[in-house]
Formats: sequence, C-alpha cells, structure tokens
Amino acid sequence: MRSGPKGKLEIDEEEAGVVRLSFRMSKEGASLLQISQTLQKQGILSPRGKAVWSRESLRKILNNEKYLGLVVLQKTFVENCLSHKQIKNDGQRDKYEIIGNHEPIITEDI
Repeated sequence: MRSGPKGKLEIDEEEAGVVRLSFRMSKEGASLLQISQTLQKQGILSPRGKAVWSRESLRKILNNEKYLGLVVLQKTFVENCLSHKQIKNDGQRDKYEIIGNHEPIITEDI
C-alpha cells in the first residue's frame, strides 16, 4: 500500500502479489518458514531488500489490517502533551475500526 495523491491508500501491485501469495499460503496452512522459503525460491526480496524473509516480516504482513481495507485508529496515543511520547494502546483508550476505507488487497476469495 502507498499513499496516493490525495493521501488515500492505493494498492502497489508489486507488493500486492507478495501479500496475496503470503495470505493464500497461510490460509492453506503453510508455516511462516514455508512462506519464507517460497518467496526466497521465487527470488522475491524482503521489504529490507534481503534474500531471506524473516518470520517477523511475514507476521507483520499477515497481521496488517490495511491489506483488508481497514484502518484502526488510536493504536497509539500521547498521554502527556508536553513529552509527546507515543504510548501503545493496550486497552487504555478506545480503538476505532474504519471498514472499507480503501480498496483491499485481500478479499474473501483468497
């Protein structure tokens, strides 16, 4: 996903192919290691440009709600406006999910 001219999220087709393959393999029961090996065999570089995909990179892809067309607000918050320190929201504040905010990469058929 990338920001379009008006700030709306748009699909990056090169990235979308990797995301779809990862989701499809995961849905079929493949482990993170198996997905990593498949991507490596296909010569697809990781987001950091490495030949080997880390399990953490794949876990982040599979847990990223933006690929489903969702946006979650207030994942972090600033408790003290003087320090400006971001705090992870682990239930201290309400989170809001916006469904259909942008075109999803992953659909029900994957």
